[in-house]
Amino acid sequence: MEKLSGKRVLVFGGTSGIGLGVARGVLEAGCQDLTISSSNPEKLASAASRLQSSHENARITTSVCDLQNPNTLDRNVENLFLSLNPAGQKFDHVVYAAGDPVKLPPFLEQTVQSMLDAGTVRFFGALIVAKHAHKHMHITAKSSITFTGGINSSLPLQGWTLHGAYFAALEGAMKSLALEFRPLRVNLVSPGPVLTEAWENVPPEIRKPLEDRMLSRCATGAMAMVAEVAEAYVYLMGNSNATGSVVVTDGGVTIMGF
Repeated sequence: MEKLSGKRVLVFGGTSGIGLGVARGVLEAGCQDLTISSSNPEKLASAASRLQSSHENARITTSVCDLQNPNTLDRNVENLFLSLNPAGQKFDHVVYAAGDPVKLPPFLEQTVQSMLDAGTVRFFGALIVAKHAHKHMHITAKSSITFTGGINSSLPLQGWTLHGAYFAALEGAMKSLALEFRPLRVNLVSPGPVLTEAWENVPPEIRKPLEDRMLSRCATGAMAMVAEVAEAYVYLMGNSNATGSVVVTDGGVTIMGF
């Protein structure tokens, strides 16, 4: 069943990793009107071309939006929605899967500014997108906003203090927004270890032991593929009874523990 047939979907971070996987997933679920956004025009063009080649009948558009500068974040997101909806056209679903390179300096070396910077894209960006998305969406239980969190919101990882804090805060904000925005639904997907290119940005001396440790703690015996995680987003978009929900897709890492 094509759950997203006739729906208009916007995916932030839709050029790589989970975001690109979600973009593929919504097209496979019947979406014929998809917009992907990223700060990188070249990556946008490449991703759109790949998606279009496998879904020739779909309307795939792109929009450049820089989410990394806190001084322009609000204005950039507002302008994105205004440019995509010049005639008041509404979105049915908005997915926030944007991320930035993971930086893990020792906590004792952090400053107030570095702490704020760590949350610009993954936390503040998500909230600003929700703020502006609300004005450009169909406000019904058939529509949704889906955030991206992480299992270290509840499963502590040494060296990941700020990321854990921001993911936990995003889960709390999501539940409050589900009340504030109702009947529009707001949910969050909490992935565990996923084989994406994002790992390449983690310093090797941290990445390798963490990968080995996570793999050993996956109850399924394997780290997730992007397409598997993307299914959680499609489920939340298609299930009009799901709101204020956290869907964990982590290969059993949470139950195994570290």
